[in-house]
Amino acid sequence: MSLPIGNDSFWIDLLSDASHNWGLIMYEQDWLHAQTSKFIPLRTDINLGEQWLISMGKGAEKAGITIQYCSSYPRHALQALEIPRVTQARVSSDYTSHIVHKGNQWNIGITSMLADALGIAPFKDVFWSTSNEPGSSYK
Repeated sequence: MSLPIGNDSFWIDLLSDASHNWGLIMYEQDWLHAQTSKFIPLRTDINLGEQWLISMGKGAEKAGITIQYCSSYPRHALQALEIPRVTQARVSSDYTSHIVHKGNQWNIGITSMLADALGIAPFKDVFWSTSNEPGSSYK
């Protein structure tokens, strides 16, 4: 894993280029939980996570796009209070974990209330309309 830190140019360049050349209007930062728990510098430097997310927000501001958080911890949602470009957060687990591990990805009540209380629109991951989705690699 790696993390762009030290200045805002990475996020400004990436998101501005994507906005102007690809028509990007929203950036999704997924796997926040894994990055936070598995990337040692984020666990050992008290300021690094804040710098990373604030820098991402500044890049989104310059590019005129919004940010959607996925697989976030409450700490990410709380940090978003300082990042107006974070407008939504996924409040459910991945749908594939429901298929593969029979997890309860419908349990979104508490996380939805937290997101809404923070001014972040909650959303649930996709769902299948049948138990066997034709063409899917997940069974």
